[in-house]
Amino acid sequence: MKRILTLLLLLMFFSVSAFAGIPKDKKKHFVLGVVVSLPTIFLKHNPLTAFAVSFGVGLLKEVKDGIENQSARRRGRSIPHRVEANDLHATGLGGIIVFLVKIIKDTIC
Repeated sequence: MKRILTLLLLLMFFSVSAFAGIPKDKKKHFVLGVVVSLPTIFLKHNPLTAFAVSFGVGLLKEVKDGIENQSARRRGRSIPHRVEANDLHATGLGGIIVFLVKIIKDTIC
């Protein structure tokens, strides 16, 4: 079990280099997904709930951006934020990672 966990940690460590080409905004969304889903997984002990919370937070953020954009357009101002599906995907991915780690941990331990 320890070998598998060590291997997973090493893979995660080396996968950080894959983040080099990802825009800073998407990295922030990913981290937000992880940060939001971690307390959820400790409180509810349900990885699916943790993913749902991270995805929901990402969705709410994009809805907020859309509302702010509409308000700015009505006032003749520039659009403050772009609404992007990839932002939602990045936030949800943070939750998916926590989801997968929890399932692997529960399976192995």
